[in-house]
Amino acid sequence: MSGQKEAIFIELLKQFIDKEDAVIVAEIKTVDKDTELCTVDFNGATIEGVRLRAFEKKGTGFLMIPKIGSPVILSRFGTSSTWFMLQAQYVDEIYLTNEKCKIQFETENITLDNGKAKIEMKGDEISINGGNYNGLVKIDTLKDNISSLKSYVEAMNTAIPAAFTAVGASTAASGSNGKLSYDAAMQSKIIQIIDMENPKVKH
Repeated sequence: MSGQKEAIFIELLKQFIDKEDAVIVAEIKTVDKDTELCTVDFNGATIEGVRLRAFEKKGTGFLMIPKIGSPVILSRFGTSSTWFMLQAQYVDEIYLTNEKCKIQFETENITLDNGKAKIEMKGDEISINGGNYNGLVKIDTLKDNISSLKSYVEAMNTAIPAAFTAVGASTAASGSNGKLSYDAAMQSKIIQIIDMENPKVKH
């Protein structure tokens, strides 16, 4: 909308403000999330006590927290002096609630909570029920770790009989040949345990 058309539009709206139900476009100056009220500027005039949702009492439903400076659409019932916000062009937070569930959207965060389970997405991390058990296991890495352990045990299973055979062939009571045989068979075998945690997803 051009500046001239917008000025004409606002002037026409002003003619209805003191008469019937009205809809106006204003700009957010301050926001109080606790009281769910804001202050706006309408064509140079300050309107205080604008509700962030139509109903006066807090409850369930949809709630937007607009950004300071954001254009907003306001309305009112009849000739009431109390205005409420219908829509905002830019928002900081959004809340969607009913009797049991709550969904919260912030700049980079999303929270879903039904009172029994909770999922939080903050930046590139996901936390389930508080994340007290740390990161989820990466299944492919778990498989690699188990495979490494399996290979080591299989190598031991092969090396030990050979070592005992060498002990039997040793002329020394210490069984030094057995040790040498076992060490030779196992020297290239290691158990490699790789970090299996995915720190981006906690549960």
